[in-house]
Amino acid sequence: MSLKPPAVIEFGNLLGRGRALIASLGRPGRSAAVRGELVGVDLGGSSIKLTRMRRGKGRPQLLDFAELALPPAEAFAKESRTGALKEGLAELVRTHRLKGKQAVGLVYGLDVVLRRTIMPSMPHADLHSALELEAHKYVPFPPDRIALDYEVIGPTADAGQVEVLVAACDRERLAEIYEILSSAGLKVRGITVPPLAFRNVMRHTSLAGSQEVTAFFDVGHHSINLCIFKRDELRFSRELSLGSHAFTEALRTIIVPGQGTIKLTEEEAERLKLEHGIPMGEDEKKIVGGIALANVTVMLRPTLERLTREIWSSFDYCNEEFFGESVQRVFLTGRGARLKNLPAYLESVLRVPVSLFDVGTEFGISGERTAGELDGLGFAPALSLEDFAGINLERALLPAEVAPIRVVAGYLTVPRMATAALLAVAVDASLLELHHNGVQQRLSAMEAAQARMTQEAPELTRIQSRMKASQNRAAIRAQLSMGSPDWSLVLKDLSLRIGPRVRLREIRPEMTHPDQASQPGALPEQRLLLDGNVDKWVDRPELEVASTMRSLMASAFFSDVRLVESSPSDSNGTRVVISCALRGGQ
Repeated sequence: MSLKPPAVIEFGNLLGRGRALIASLGRPGRSAAVRGELVGVDLGGSSIKLTRMRRGKGRPQLLDFAELALPPAEAFAKESRTGALKEGLAELVRTHRLKGKQAVGLVYGLDVVLRRTIMPSMPHADLHSALELEAHKYVPFPPDRIALDYEVIGPTADAGQVEVLVAACDRERLAEIYEILSSAGLKVRGITVPPLAFRNVMRHTSLAGSQEVTAFFDVGHHSINLCIFKRDELRFSRELSLGSHAFTEALRTIIVPGQGTIKLTEEEAERLKLEHGIPMGEDEKKIVGGIALANVTVMLRPTLERLTREIWSSFDYCNEEFFGESVQRVFLTGRGARLKNLPAYLESVLRVPVSLFDVGTEFGISGERTAGELDGLGFAPALSLEDFAGINLERALLPAEVAPIRVVAGYLTVPRMATAALLAVAVDASLLELHHNGVQQRLSAMEAAQARMTQEAPELTRIQSRMKASQNRAAIRAQLSMGSPDWSLVLKDLSLRIGPRVRLREIRPEMTHPDQASQPGALPEQRLLLDGNVDKWVDRPELEVASTMRSLMASAFFSDVRLVESSPSDSNGTRVVISCALRGGQ
């Protein structure tokens, strides 16, 4: 009887098995650096900002961008505001022909938590559960509403511990953002937080490799996002409940000594702020509309002092945590950062260079658009640079039985939904062929043992051997029908044991034969080959491989884990092939 070699099961195909997983293939997970186009969407408090960026081998290029102003949040109930965001984003997507494009969204606010923490070194399967148990200590909402994702920064100086960057937010708010982006016709690739967007700027612009301690202030309508980096290491992040609108409110009432109080409407105060900003030097001597700009400076001073106090306290905390390495440079982004004289004022107080971040120079502008049009984009262009190699909160929305598999599948190209359906059929066919091949191997081993017994034993022994062979054949069929591994459980466990720095490309069965010393009729051992890469930016790939193998050996599904190959690859880091046996697979 001739045997076909076992079918090679592509890793992406395995992930498509079952109706419950077909939908998940329409949404990508963890991935390497994104190539091609990606849309960034910032659903802000006063406007919707949208950017489209192209990533390639050179510097990224900003292909298109748009901003749609929204009425004040106070003018909406929650449901009607969500409807306004859906309609506004759908209009932008339709106008700029972005339907079907991959997109990344943004979640921020005072109830979004991003923090570094120290955890015992443990398999990835256990680390996520441990972080969920710890999350209630630093998030302001019930445990059942926590959406959480993390990335391991690296080992600490203390043996047996690792430093972890954790992001957590309200699951309902995360689901709302996902729904708004999806309903507009975008394919949600991920959802991130502002500090990680700024980290993309440190990685993919002229700031990459800078040894300076750099701070970013994104000045929004109601808040300021403050992030501090050393190279692309996020050292500190904080959201201040103080935005450009606070300056407008400070100018609604202007006290003029000897004259009394001048009341301004919100529109008048906003216009005064935009036209004159923070009056400094000779500007303070001017009189505009009967108001001396020196009095404007007086009214803005409490807000400015509050801002500088918050900044100094953040700088001081960061200095203490990182042994006195102080901030050496500050960049401002966002529409509020364009407040006249704000950079000069902050530079005079902080005593470090403060400048506006030049989006046009760093990213390039396609077509006839001008740099002046970029004023209000803030960190929206940085969203289009997302790598998804670390934290992606969108994964937290997936069902528990699907999310771990998505983590492993994230490095694969995402098929269209129609293709996903075909993949599901193809996977079932591949698994059926593997099942059939296993039966053939076992029957062949048994028939060979039977032939030897027939030649060596008398007639009665041959009859008894045939009866025993028949019983063995029935037992094997029963084992195949009831003892076949549950691939969904195997893959779920595997996905949790493969760290974010190891990208699997393929899983395939390893051809094995019965051991020569084994008993007649012994079945070949079932083994799998895991073929993948350790990311090229990992400094010690051998440690990552060793950690992965230890995690696999601790699994209830795998045993006898062996390293088959570990070789450097110029483009993809280090190629790794690991062999492991399926427990109970004999």
